[in-house]
Amino acid sequence: MKTLNLDKPYIILMVGIPGSGKSHFASQFSKLFNLPYIDGSKLDCVDQISYLVPEFLKTTKTIVVDSCANTKKERDEYQDLAKIYGYNVLSVWIQTDNETAKRRSDKNNHLHGKSLDFDKEVSNFHAPKKSENFLVMSGKHTFATQTKSILEKLIIPRKNEVNSTKAIIKERNTR
Repeated sequence: MKTLNLDKPYIILMVGIPGSGKSHFASQFSKLFNLPYIDGSKLDCVDQISYLVPEFLKTTKTIVVDSCANTKKERDEYQDLAKIYGYNVLSVWIQTDNETAKRRSDKNNHLHGKSLDFDKEVSNFHAPKKSENFLVMSGKHTFATQTKSILEKLIIPRKNEVNSTKAIIKERNTR
């Protein structure tokens, strides 16, 4: 099992329409890096955001949240929690064409005995805005490719900070 060492922990929000591949990626990613994983498919959004997520944030570990993040309002609630607990937020928007997503969603719902109005869920989805920190990934790419994309997004800010520090030290040494 690998570890994910970041300067500041993240709330990684899975965003996308049903059947896009959010849950598949989230569960594998959290297992790979031994991260707390909230599969909110069985939870009410209010309970999850008000009670469960704050408890996980007390651990100061990066967490993966797979539900209740498909509207700007819900993502703003996570942003508010992140500020309180000293976290960053990264929304991972998994995109898949509607036909494939509907087929996957119907299959998953059938397996778990659920009923879901796919068209309603799609119409209720709010894509992340430019002002939000988000990454777009294909729900048809391999887990390895998806993982590489997210790690690059999480690690690049840290590399830029290290390079800035090196430049400052070099400038001081040349004086």
